[in-house]
Order: sequence, then structure tokens, then C-alpha cells
Amino acid sequence: MPENLLQITGIKGSPRSESNSSRLLEEVLTGCDRAAEKTDQEIIKNIIKPDEREISACIACFHCDRTGECIFRDDMPELIKTFNRSDIIIVASPIFFNGMPSTLKKMIDRCQPIWASKYRLKRPIIDRHKKRRGLLLGCAGAPEYQDQFTALKTVGEMFFKTINTRLLAKKFIPNTDNLILEQESELLDEFRKLGEKLVEEFARK
Repeated sequence: MPENLLQITGIKGSPRSESNSSRLLEEVLTGCDRAAEKTDQEIIKNIIKPDEREISACIACFHCDRTGECIFRDDMPELIKTFNRSDIIIVASPIFFNGMPSTLKKMIDRCQPIWASKYRLKRPIIDRHKKRRGLLLGCAGAPEYQDQFTALKTVGEMFFKTINTRLLAKKFIPNTDNLILEQESELLDEFRKLGEKLVEEFARK
């Protein structure tokens, strides 16, 4: 694989096709494209929509504690391989009932084999030496209130830690039900700059 090739994985947590969080993810990816062109890097983008994947819920059977593998044979083993290959991973999620959508949480729960392989078995199924950078994005329709993004932040940080990805930034936007994103040029530009920053992390000095 060429040294200047970056694999970017964007995770759209919302089950809605035209959600605000998905729109902001697209702005980040636009920034990634812009920075890749400036730094003479190539990128491959992979978009994951957990609600469109076959992902069984974790049942805490502890099979992965003994084997490093899950008992379920669905889409998760391939998604774990995708996380392993990725250089940049971006999670974009809305707030549902003060947390993240259940389909996104289900995907994250099923990363338990990664955790078990590292900390229980000492035989990691993910490359712990690979450089990865991450970004956690959250949107909430309601006006800002205390702990609005606490659950998303807590679970998101654990996800990135488990997949050995250093979080470059966390960005949370409240009150999106009262925003028209197309008119928020400064906000959109801020998200594009986040994408640029992610890719610039990998630019050859």
C-alpha cells in the first residue's frame, strides 16, 4: 500500500439519511479531500451506517474473553477489520434519549473482542502500533442543557480507546432543530477545518 494513501472511515450513527450529524460528517470529509490535495495524499473513504448492517446485540457471554472472537457471525468481524485498516475514524451521532442511537451503541458493544484480545488474552486483534486519529461529532436537536452529550462522550471515548485511535477532537452542537445548517457558513467551515486537520496529521514532514 502506498505510503501516502490514507484510509478514512466515517460512521454515520443516525438512522435518518438526511440528518444533521450526517451532514456535518460530509463537511469533515470535504475538508479531508481538501487537505489531501494540498499535501499530495490519496484517500479511500468508507462509510459505515450501523442501522444498515447485520449486527447482533452483545449478550455478555464472555466467549471473546476466552477466544478473542465473538460467537455471532454477522457483519462485525469485517467492521473490526475495517477499523484496524483505517488511519482516520470519524463517528458522527445524534442524541437519542440523552444518548446515542441504539444501532450505533450495538456496534460499539460488539467491539468487546478487541478489548478482550488486548487486555484479557494479551493477543490483540487490532494493530496497537498503527497510527490512527479520530474525531467524535455529536448533534442534539434540543437547546443546550447540562450533561446533554455526556453519554455520547463517555461511550465514544471508550470506543476510540478500544480501537487504538487517538481522539484529535470532540465537537458537540446543541439546538440543531433550530438551525438551518446551509445558512451556518462559519460552523460548516469549522467542520471542514477539522477534516483538514485530521489529514494534515499524516502529511510527510
